[in-house]
Amino acid sequence: MLSKFILPLAAGSTLGIGSVLCIHKYIIINSNKEVIDNKEVKSLKLDNYKEIRKVKDDRWNKIENGNTRLEYFDNDKEVGYIDYRSFTGQVGIFYLEPEYRQKGLGTQILLKAMEEMRENKVPNVWAVTTKDHEFWSKVFKGSMSWNKPAHNDTYSITGSGYNMKL
Repeated sequence: MLSKFILPLAAGSTLGIGSVLCIHKYIIINSNKEVIDNKEVKSLKLDNYKEIRKVKDDRWNKIENGNTRLEYFDNDKEVGYIDYRSFTGQVGIFYLEPEYRQKGLGTQILLKAMEEMRENKVPNVWAVTTKDHEFWSKVFKGSMSWNKPAHNDTYSITGSGYNMKL
């Protein structure tokens, strides 16, 4: 379960006052406004979007009901989705429409997927991607590690990417 805390994040941080969502040692700002690259932006709340959850078997890893897709809609317009393997920790495809990016929505979606992985006792969340990826290189204030490969040797998918303990 997510816990709420009050700022400051660290000595010298001046991100404003708001609630903070904390998953282990990783801190996410969750207020009405955030500061990203010295610009104040209005945060979006995940609860304001319709969610459709689709689950199917993970045939690659032979796990029943192991693939999950969460789709998010603003009225009838799809604004983003995430595909992930809820028993291995892999995030496959993660997409947000450009006008919904850098407003906290992507981080909230990832946190929701990570919570399900944690409930399934998955040790790490990981994504195969490029090192300079706009989202993965900055999420959780850069707390995800760049690895080659992005995951443990026990999984079948290969490639470099970001990894973080849950």
